[in-house]
Amino acid sequence: MGALLLTDTAATLELNFDPSQMFAYTNVITGSMMPLVYISAGFALGFTIIYALKNAFSGGVRL
Repeated sequence: MGALLLTDTAATLELNFDPSQMFAYTNVITGSMMPLVYISAGFALGFTIIYALKNAFSGGVRL
């Protein structure tokens, strides 16, 4: 059988966190996601206009 080795050291997690770098790439990420935002907003606006035109020219009264 193997020997069980008991030590006093516990497993530690060291995080190298630099607060000055937290928002370093925010402009890059925001800039790269803006086309997706524009496309989504365009679809939403388009469907809203189509829905409004459909309701404007349909014969029913909507309350």
